[in-house]
Amino acid sequence: MNTSIAKTKAGWQGNTRIDLGDGRILRITTAKALDGSLCTTGLVHHVKQENGYRAEVHQARTDYGRRMVSWGTRVTEKQVREQHQLALDMVDEMLADIAKHYGG
Repeated sequence: MNTSIAKTKAGWQGNTRIDLGDGRILRITTAKALDGSLCTTGLVHHVKQENGYRAEVHQARTDYGRRMVSWGTRVTEKQVREQHQLALDMVDEMLADIAKHYGG
């Protein structure tokens, strides 16, 4: 598991990547949503190598995705850290859902 909290041009953002094996990773992202809320999502991406480049692809209709937490609050570093940690505490439950989604 690799986690980072950083200020980007879009504001504070938290990112965690978890290797699921079988060429899949779970990306958990905490950032300001289009509606202005602080939102954390978990999306499974397939890792593909093409022409010497690595790509992480999420197919919205077939791959697992879930909105984990959404708060109507200002997007500060403190709030991003707190919400992202809350989402990380939910990962074990989510891994079981992911296994079911992919038939495991």
